Amino acid sequence: MELPADASTGYPLTPLQQGMLFHQLTHSSSGVDVEQIVCRLEHALDAAHFARAWKSVLARHEALRIAFQWEGLEAPLQVPANEVEVALLEVDCRGVDAETELRKWLATDRAERFDLARAPLMRWRVLRTSDATAIVIWTFHHLVLDGRSFPQVLSEVFQSYDALRDGRTLALPPAQQFRQHVAALGARERLAEEPFWRTYLDGFSGPVSLPLAKPPRAALEGQPTRGEKRAKLSEPITTALRTLAEQHKVSLNTLVQGAWSLVLSRCTQERDIVFGCVRACRRSTVEGAEGIVGTFINTLPFRARVDEDLGLAEWLGQLRASQRAIGPNEHAALADIQRWSRVAVGAQMFDSILVFDNALLDTHVKSLPGNWSGRSFELFEQTIYPLTLYAYAEPGLDFKLAYERALISDSAAARLVACLATLLEEFAANPQRPLAQFPMLPAVEAREALEGWKRARTPYAKDAVIADLFTAQVERTPDEVALVFEQRELTYRELDALSNRLAHRLRKLGVGPDVLVGVYCKRSLEMVVAVLGVLKAGGAYVPLDPTYPADRVSYQIADSKLGVLVTMPGLADALEAPNVVKLELDARFATLASEPAHEPERTNGAGDLAYVIYTSGSTGRPKGVMIEQRNVLNFFAGMDARVGGEGGGVWLAVTSLSFDISVLELLWTLTRGFKVVVQPAPRAANSAAVAAASARKSDVSFSLFYFPAEDGGERSSKYELLFDGARFADKNGFEAVWTPERHFHAFGGMYPNPSVTSAALSSITEHVALRAGSIVLPLHDPIRVAEEWSLVDNLSKGRVGVAIASGWQPNDFVLAPQNHARRKDVMFENIEKVRALWRGESISVPGPDGAAVEVRTMPRPIQKELPVWVTTAGNVDTFKGAAEGGFNVLTHLLGQSLGDVKAKVAAYRETWKQRGHAGRGRVTLMLHTFVGRTDREVYEAVRGPMIEYLRSSAGLARNFIASFPTFKTQGAGEAEQMSSDFKQLSEADMDAILSHSFERYFTQSGLFGTLETCEAFVEKLREIGVDEIACLVDFGVPAQTVREHFPLLAELKRRVVAREEAEREARVPTAIERERVTHMQCTPSMASMLLAEDGGPEALRRLRKLLIGGEAFPPALARELKALVPNVINMYGPTETTVWSSTYALEGGEEQIPIGRAIANTELLVLDARNRPMPREIPGELYIGGDGVARGYLGRAELTAERFVAHPLRGAAGGRVYRTGDLARIRDDGQVEFLGRNDGQVKLRGYRIELGEIEARLGEHENVRECAVVVRADNGAEPRLVAYFAPREGRSPERSELRAFLSERLPEFMLPTAWVELAVLPKTPNAKIDRKALPAPEDVAAAPRRTAQPPENDLEKQIASIWRDVLASPEIGRDENFFDLGGHSLLTVQVQGRLKRQLNRQVALTDLFRFPTVRTLAQFLAIDVGEQEKTQAAALDSQTDARAKARQEGADRRALLMNRRRPQG
Repeated sequence: MELPADASTGYPLTPLQQGMLFHQLTHSSSGVDVEQIVCRLEHALDAAHFARAWKSVLARHEALRIAFQWEGLEAPLQVPANEVEVALLEVDCRGVDAETELRKWLATDRAERFDLARAPLMRWRVLRTSDATAIVIWTFHHLVLDGRSFPQVLSEVFQSYDALRDGRTLALPPAQQFRQHVAALGARERLAEEPFWRTYLDGFSGPVSLPLAKPPRAALEGQPTRGEKRAKLSEPITTALRTLAEQHKVSLNTLVQGAWSLVLSRCTQERDIVFGCVRACRRSTVEGAEGIVGTFINTLPFRARVDEDLGLAEWLGQLRASQRAIGPNEHAALADIQRWSRVAVGAQMFDSILVFDNALLDTHVKSLPGNWSGRSFELFEQTIYPLTLYAYAEPGLDFKLAYERALISDSAAARLVACLATLLEEFAANPQRPLAQFPMLPAVEAREALEGWKRARTPYAKDAVIADLFTAQVERTPDEVALVFEQRELTYRELDALSNRLAHRLRKLGVGPDVLVGVYCKRSLEMVVAVLGVLKAGGAYVPLDPTYPADRVSYQIADSKLGVLVTMPGLADALEAPNVVKLELDARFATLASEPAHEPERTNGAGDLAYVIYTSGSTGRPKGVMIEQRNVLNFFAGMDARVGGEGGGVWLAVTSLSFDISVLELLWTLTRGFKVVVQPAPRAANSAAVAAASARKSDVSFSLFYFPAEDGGERSSKYELLFDGARFADKNGFEAVWTPERHFHAFGGMYPNPSVTSAALSSITEHVALRAGSIVLPLHDPIRVAEEWSLVDNLSKGRVGVAIASGWQPNDFVLAPQNHARRKDVMFENIEKVRALWRGESISVPGPDGAAVEVRTMPRPIQKELPVWVTTAGNVDTFKGAAEGGFNVLTHLLGQSLGDVKAKVAAYRETWKQRGHAGRGRVTLMLHTFVGRTDREVYEAVRGPMIEYLRSSAGLARNFIASFPTFKTQGAGEAEQMSSDFKQLSEADMDAILSHSFERYFTQSGLFGTLETCEAFVEKLREIGVDEIACLVDFGVPAQTVREHFPLLAELKRRVVAREEAEREARVPTAIERERVTHMQCTPSMASMLLAEDGGPEALRRLRKLLIGGEAFPPALARELKALVPNVINMYGPTETTVWSSTYALEGGEEQIPIGRAIANTELLVLDARNRPMPREIPGELYIGGDGVARGYLGRAELTAERFVAHPLRGAAGGRVYRTGDLARIRDDGQVEFLGRNDGQVKLRGYRIELGEIEARLGEHENVRECAVVVRADNGAEPRLVAYFAPREGRSPERSELRAFLSERLPEFMLPTAWVELAVLPKTPNAKIDRKALPAPEDVAAAPRRTAQPPENDLEKQIASIWRDVLASPEIGRDENFFDLGGHSLLTVQVQGRLKRQLNRQVALTDLFRFPTVRTLAQFLAIDVGEQEKTQAAALDSQTDARAKARQEGADRRALLMNRRRPQG
């Protein structure tokens, strides 16, 4: 191409061109706004003449030669080239399928981007389909041509081609140029349209998004990204519509726009509809514009306020007035219009546009001069909008709906265009009707909505009651086990007799038909007897859960006006229940012994109440739902068909009696011959406790650990303690005895070789494992280690295990100085060598002459694999490295808190899982241990010995402090300075350090105290994932005292094991295994918890059927469960229609989980706001009709009338239906899909958002276990989307990761702006997510650092800077405690040294303990030296007094200390 030397021949862009250019520059590969015209030629094509014809037409119209310039310009320009080349790309398609080739090349040419700065913005491809036929693909950018120009260009091209081929000269009139139109636009007042558009769009704030069904992603693989659906009206109907339009003085275009508005209004349930419309814009600029080639069109918002009470004529009049008002303002730029509206910047004004043309392209072309014989033309185009409706008015209205297939399913698109056609047909047939009476449902679907319910008719025992069915089952299986709870069980005969006795007693109390009886029992056999007894007495039970708040239960008692309450001894004493007779059932049912065991005569019928169950009320007041006997029997028939009523199964009942799905668990099962296992309730019933129950705890074992400090005393007594402790551990079921390796120092020096001590212990023990804690492997030849421990393994008959450490004390490395610098790498390298030798493999080592020697060790060990632990002082990388190699971990609490260990254990587990190792690894925590009878006893027994023990440890570290694992230095200079600081410590400083260290270690890091205190601490260790507690017992307490307290340690172990056993027994996985459970139902939240529990997945594999309901079923969870359980059924139904109303059996791989089809004698209707059936794939409110519909709400006539309404389609003949308030759609395959609550649909920043859809997508993330999304407007702030999520164990996905994941699946406006990670989401007592209990994001984020107020003055800032370096913390608050931030006594030495060097302040260590915050330390340092001395002297006196009084005040101190460790609540 050739361009002018400058842009002087260029001219501005029209508003539409500006928008297109911007989109192309930001979305250049989308293929949007690329037009393609296919010319099918039934004659041979002369390519040379065809190219010359095109070139001559391009020369006539400069708009065809334009390119765009924008670099370095204030505004972009369109610049015509002087001359352009026309290159025809020819493809030989002879002998192949022409249409297949055409589709391929259309896609190829659309995908190939245009260089917008280079003309021409078009290309041509000729497909030679035979010697006498061809197909031409003309691809061009919409920037240069609009639809009115297409036919004119084609007419001129083919006229020129025919003239060239025939040797004729073609005379065409001079052409006007597009720049004339642009100049006229530029001359107008640009902002003159602003008042009109502001008024026109007043009150409009966002696009009308169609909530259409999306196709499964798998269905799109390898398929086109866009689809098209068509509908065509007959010529007579089109003629009638033309006549209708003429009568009301509107165009056919306006009539179609009105019909499309009505379709969108009904599908979105919105009355204010805005979509885009394309206007030709050729009548208001220059004369002769109809003949100019260029892009005149403009896309403008079309707004229709749909009032369906209006008649069609009146509404068309409103549309006519609106269209006429737009005319003078049609050249406004869409960007300006949006700026004048309330639509947010960056948001799209509309998601769909309508393009109307009076004729198809082929008709338009053939209306112009030219020879059109054997020539046809077809247009292919693509807009930036997800939904584009093309309407062509000849000869019958022809509609083409183009759509993004990733956003709209093919069937949904087909229904939209079918609804439009139906609506227009009705306009033509009945124009006198009001809008509300025009149906848009195609006839086939309308018939289905009216008559589909007939297929669900199923016979059932309509005249029976529940008690009849139970009696019949008793007769069939009298001696089979009916009911199990913990260690108790009842046969069907026994259960029948007990419930009969209770029924007789209740009859004496006046219980009969429709008399309500409260059942207030813990989960037990008594609870089920109570329910059956009430039913057999002819009454209706009201379930009252003792785990619910007492005021809620009292309200239900008062609201239901109960006269009788069946309960358990003492359980109901605290309830407010005046004038209520309390009938208590004890475990032996002694209160019923005098009553007859036969069944009382039946007095009630199918129309009487079976139960009244309370559900949450929108006003905050629970409401009682009245369910009749016939409702329940119909439900039973439905379950027979969907779940299967076969006997012989074992059903685990896990649901609260106050949750209506218990009716299936307890009553349907017992009338079908199941053995029902009643699962005990969780120990705590508030929602937080239920949620916490899902947290994974470790079962913890106990071992003994030895690591004494040599004090110059009698050594033999300490070795005797080793032997006595080993015997004790062996006899009392402890897991192991650990002995260390320590060299050249009193601290641990009694144990230089753990293989020797373990060999000795092997001779006096039989069961306990013998372990090294630890071998400093870089000090030794791995061959020697393998030999020694193989021998001990033989001596102990396979009981050894080793922890491996890299070492840190420099003096130790006199044994292997070459390994000191690389000690950690050497450790991991030598572990692999030891393991290889253990397995019997050979390793190659250099011999004395340098030649390689292959070595295998002997003796061969008993164990095939050597159990290996990696010892770490707290480095998270070492935790991860251990997991990488598949090793266990041994650690301690010196220098790290429980929170630190928790995070590192989580990192260890996650790495372990990522590496694919079996199990989850093992974490052993060494703890100094002493269990006593009182807190004072323990404190006094361990304080002195523990301080001296720490003194010995500090002596070891003192000369090599920079190497100590607790510290990380930044270089040799810092290390040297740190060592110097420690060497200069005075005895007083050391005493202060040791005293403070003991107090903090005693309260936070040791297993010290009474049985109760230690048991609570062990629970915390279980919660963070510790598997084994290695109890270090020889830290200086006299050996005899240690021996005397061993029985208390054994008792602690017994209690912990008993608690673990009790928890296991109460856990669902244990119950499934123990009782051989075959059936179970639960909520998705509970199923998610089960998957996270130890043994949960394995237990679920035992089930034959798993029913899931009560909440939306996340697809990711469904896939996990389906992989474990062969039959997983999604259940749906509100309490008001008797438990479950529809079911869906999972097939596997579903991307969305429908709620399925209606059960027996039940009807599911999806209706709009005017109770009209919605087309399939289009959402509406779900109504449920049929024999399961409840009587109504107890004592709430007004609410009953509001929610239980006459059948909207069949009137009185259809009975009543229940308005669920749920959003749903009927899929193309007839399955119903739940979309969320009506009140779960929100409008935010003008967009209508379905919260359930966001939750479903977020739940698909592999690291998200459960989630909830809500709209919050805390503290008067703007509303925002907040996502709450609980990660899978050991994982914590970044917010950016989750946002990126959602951004690939949802539009920008549906992405949460705040993210809250919780360990577990709060639950209601029914194990559903408790959305009301979700915390504000700020509360969660601020909780760990509530006092993080920044330093205020220079001194505070200097102190905080030192703390940041020492603690490696990015932020230090002026009121945060140094020790709470991870500081410890040894780190105070670093702080002391830095204060001296950097601030020239001499500070005693005791002052750092006395003033542990930046604020208080700065205040102390700010006073003069004299005052400091007084303060220090006072502190010293105080400290001396405190030591003198320590024994007297020990009890009080311990009480305070223990309060920090006891669980709250």
